[in-house]
Amino acid sequence: MGTIGTFTLNPAVDKHCAVGRVVHDRKLRTHDVRYDPGGGGLNVARAAAEIGATARALFTAGGAMGDLLRELLADEGVDRHAIQIEGLTRENLTVFEEDTDQQFRFTMPGPAPGEEDLDRCHEAVIEVLDDLDVFVISGSVPEHCDPEIYARLVRTARDHGVRTVVDTSGPALEAALGAQPSLIKPNLRELRSLTDGDLQDDRDIVDAARSVVRDHGLEAVVVSIGSGGAFLVTADDAERFQPPTVPIRSRIGAGDSMVAGLVVRLADGADLRDAVRYGVAAGAAAVITPGSELCRRDDVERLAAGMREQETARPGADS
Repeated sequence: MGTIGTFTLNPAVDKHCAVGRVVHDRKLRTHDVRYDPGGGGLNVARAAAEIGATARALFTAGGAMGDLLRELLADEGVDRHAIQIEGLTRENLTVFEEDTDQQFRFTMPGPAPGEEDLDRCHEAVIEVLDDLDVFVISGSVPEHCDPEIYARLVRTARDHGVRTVVDTSGPALEAALGAQPSLIKPNLRELRSLTDGDLQDDRDIVDAARSVVRDHGLEAVVVSIGSGGAFLVTADDAERFQPPTVPIRSRIGAGDSMVAGLVVRLADGADLRDAVRYGVAAGAAAVITPGSELCRRDDVERLAAGMREQETARPGADS
């Protein structure tokens, strides 16, 4: 397999716990407490490593939470490069309410890196680009941080001849698009925001994604549509990949697992169809795992093989 690099500007320590019932103004005793690394790029690297790829995670880290984040990644054996910043790495909290089987997810804002922090991020990425086949920029940009950092990284990766995949939203996505990444992976809400379209049906989705491809000179747009799978849209073609039917235990991490599956196959030299199919299988594999656990390699391989068999069995498919 090829080598994947990921960059996470706004990582987190994700805290998870369970409680019988959430009641306001009461001291609630929790249990089943666990801590996980969090943030788009970190999750992509973790899932890619689980699948069997060589993945290196670059991420910012600051303060005591940054130290804990380093330890959590080390415990998982993730190939990591922490970029020291002045602020304190954020924490997120997910509370599982046992009486209702509902989750309450609290996402905290992250520190805004200063110019020197961002320069260190850029330099760290430059140091690894020559060893990469695919570079993934994934996750949010903290409030009060210039989103142009993503555009800067995309341009640098492109100058090094590295295929770049971007999975973010809002001004950060718009800035990255201006630097012409290879591929982006918006969901429907993000695609609507980019194109100001209603996207009422499949044709609307394809037309909107194709306009982004052509306007920004992209190789492709992969639109994730949750349980509906994903669309692969290029300048000339479009195809929808339907995920296999699986029992849903938790949707946390499905999107990042999907990106991981996609870039693992791209780094291995696969074509876009095969890569997106594998990514959809990885996303489905994530929802059958409990809590915040990402996809498992055996599940990804089994589900991807099933998708290939179904495609072959369709009327008109090549035998």
